[in-house]
Amino acid sequence: MSVGGRTPEQPATAEIQELADKVRPQVEGQLGRSPSLYKAISYSTQVVAGMNYFIKIQIGDDEHINIKVYKDLEDHLTVSSVTEEVRQQLRGGVTNQRPADDEVQKIADEVRGNVEERAGRKFSQYKALSYATQVVAGTNYFIKVQVSADECVHLRVFQSLQQTLSLSNFQQGKTIDEPITYF
Repeated sequence: MSVGGRTPEQPATAEIQELADKVRPQVEGQLGRSPSLYKAISYSTQVVAGMNYFIKIQIGDDEHINIKVYKDLEDHLTVSSVTEEVRQQLRGGVTNQRPADDEVQKIADEVRGNVEERAGRKFSQYKALSYATQVVAGTNYFIKVQVSADECVHLRVFQSLQQTLSLSNFQQGKTIDEPITYF
C-alpha cells in the first residue's frame, strides 16, 4: 500500500477492539456520553507519518459511530474525530426499543415536573429504563420510566432542532414488561 492510500473496510479484529478500548475515554468525551455498548464492527487504515485507523463502532441496536484514531510513530493514540452515523431510519419511523443511558435519563428528568403535574402526583422513583426515537422535524423520544416497584409511565418528549424539550404526551399504569409503542 502506498503512503496516503486507505485500505478497504474489513471486519474488526481483537486488536482493533483493543485499540478502540484504549481510546474509549477520548471517544466518550467527544461524544458527550458513555454508551453501554461499545463494539468495533469494521475498520480501515491509512499510512501517514504513523497510521490512521478508521473504526466503525456499534453503540446501540441501530446506532453506530465512526472514529478516526491517529497512532504516531511512538505509538501514542489520538482520537481526531468522532461522528455519529445517521440512523438507517426513514423519517417518521420509530426505532427499536433500547436501554436508556444517561442522556435519556437527563431528558426524562427535564420533564419530570410536567409529568408529575399532569399525573396529579409525585413519584418516589423516577428511573428511565428504555427508549425509542422517531425522527420528525426534531426528535420524539418515547421513554419508559419506572415510578414504583411495579409501575411505569411512558413519555413522549419532543426535542426540537434547537434542542428544546417538551412533554408531548404520557401514559400511566404501564408495567415494566410492556413495550414502548407509538402513542
